[in-house]
Amino acid sequence: MEQRKRTHRNKYLHKKFLASFLIVAMSLILLINLQSSVFASNTEFYRDRVAVIMYHHIDSNFKSSATITPELFQSQIEYLVEQGYNFISMQQFEDFLYNKGSIPINSVLITFDDGYESYYNYAYQILKKYNIPSTNFVIGEWIDKPNGLPRLTSEEMLELSKDPLADLQSHSYGLHRKTSEDHPKPFLTTKLSIDQYIESQSDYEKRIQDDLELNREVIENITNKHVYAFAYPFGAYNQDSVSTLKKVGYQLAFTLRKGMADRRTNPFLVPRINAGNPTITPEKLHEAILASHPANKIVKIQPAKENTLVQPTVYVNGKFVNFPEQKPFINNGLTMVPVRYVSQELQAYVFWDGTTQTITIIKGYEVIELRINDRNVREQDQVITLESPAMLYNGQTMVPLRFISEAFHAKVEWDGTNKTVRIYQ
Repeated sequence: MEQRKRTHRNKYLHKKFLASFLIVAMSLILLINLQSSVFASNTEFYRDRVAVIMYHHIDSNFKSSATITPELFQSQIEYLVEQGYNFISMQQFEDFLYNKGSIPINSVLITFDDGYESYYNYAYQILKKYNIPSTNFVIGEWIDKPNGLPRLTSEEMLELSKDPLADLQSHSYGLHRKTSEDHPKPFLTTKLSIDQYIESQSDYEKRIQDDLELNREVIENITNKHVYAFAYPFGAYNQDSVSTLKKVGYQLAFTLRKGMADRRTNPFLVPRINAGNPTITPEKLHEAILASHPANKIVKIQPAKENTLVQPTVYVNGKFVNFPEQKPFINNGLTMVPVRYVSQELQAYVFWDGTTQTITIIKGYEVIELRINDRNVREQDQVITLESPAMLYNGQTMVPLRFISEAFHAKVEWDGTNKTVRIYQ
């Protein structure tokens, strides 16, 4: 009898020990997970920058290079959350660029193009679970249109507008088209041929201005919320589209250029990171974000000592160009000129992206991009190779004189006797 009692007692103590052990083990696991979560949320990948992520369509059956499944989308979002990214709204992003507000470390802005209904059916529902804000750039003429891939309806847009997590902005009303030529060109950046006549400059500007204002009015009438951000159709922009957006009161415009935004980013040339391709796994998206934030510093290529430099005089279209900060110089047989001042004299807009160390020059319909220490210059779909890469010298971007000739299709004359450069266009 006594033996039986001892046996029962031992079994009881054994069960109690196991139960206590399991409780302690589970507590340790929870503590480790909690510490891991806290550690992830405090891991700083970058600060005072924003990774603007771009999507288009989400669908389980439809296949394209700009369509991902709901499962892949959710796994991407879950992975970013686990890694410690912080998601901000479009309004926070605007405040950040205009220096009116601060943002958390590892900031991410989620955007969608084209206004597909899949945003309402899938993306918004998934993002809402994590309390993540997002913006969809809507094409006005496709609202309530049943043909093609389903787009947002006005009823869905109204419902979305009631949630501060969902933001609806402009992707143009009818400019998301291309011409029917052998080499199609975007409506936004192209003067159209109407009845065999090419649009005049004033007609072209009026057409795009009317479209930008119309789409804003259409969206605002549905949502009763302010429309102030724009995504360039096909990522195409030029000097006229940028100036027109400013003229009609837009505050932000988003491109397809790769990179990360910081406070020096031009609000009308915001870069984005594509996440909407079916080959982009959560890990690859994380890697793409980190790659858009180069840790390496700019390598400043120094020319020869100052006393060995020859400083030529520069004229543009007969006008003497004053260089208040850094003068042109001749080094190793190459004439290097400050690209900003020469470009401005040629009536071009110049933008600096400190994140990617890239200069973007817009003149009329031409968009030119060059990067520090890179000999290759991109002009539209062409690549120009320079004798020497763009360099930073005394805080100024210097380029070979040949760049001015090639990029701006300008005539450049060199007077070796008087050390004078004359540029005509």
